[in-house]
Formats: sequence, structure tokens, C-alpha cells
Amino acid sequence: MATLAERLAEAENALHDLLLGQQSVEVRDSNGESVRFTPTRARRACACRASDHEGRS
Repeated sequence: MATLAERLAEAENALHDLLLGQQSVEVRDSNGESVRFTPTRARRACACRASDHEGRS
């Protein structure tokens, strides 16, 4: 199982690709579930990332 730091790095890389216009990115959580984001859902991806950072503060 990936560490929290590894999962965060994966999510940040995926968000970066998405914001650069990649068609879609998929992120898997620690339970093995995945979420696919498309450029039209980039705001939601940013909101997920922000809530992850707030939860660890």
C-alpha cells in the first residue's frame, strides 16, 4: 500500500496534468477506488486537493 506522501504526490501530479489540458486523469485512493477527472471537472479536483491539505493541518 502506498504511503500518504506517495498518494499525495500522485494526486498533485494528476492535478497538474489535468490543468495542463490532458484529457483526463485517474486517481486511486487507499481503498483501491478510483476517481476520474476531466478538464471540465478541474475545479472539483482542486477542491478535493484543498480539503485534503486542510484535513492534515
